[in-house]
Amino acid sequence: MPKPKLHLYKARDAHIIAILRRGSKRTKWQLIHWNLDDDTFTEGQWLLGKSMNGKYCAISPDGQ
Repeated sequence: MPKPKLHLYKARDAHIIAILRRGSKRTKWQLIHWNLDDDTFTEGQWLLGKSMNGKYCAISPDGQ
C-alpha cells in the first residue's frame, strides 16, 4: 500500500490552507479546506488522476 501524501497550499492574504491528499490508491486525491482562524477542516471532492503533481497546483491570494 502506498504511503499517504499531502501537498499544502497557503493563501497569501487569507488564513486558509488547501490540502491535496492522496488516498489509499495512487489515483485518488482529495481536496480539503483548512480554516486557520477557527482550526476547522472541510472535506472536499475526490479527484481521479494517475499522476497528480503538486507542483502544478496553486491557490488564489484571497483563498477563494
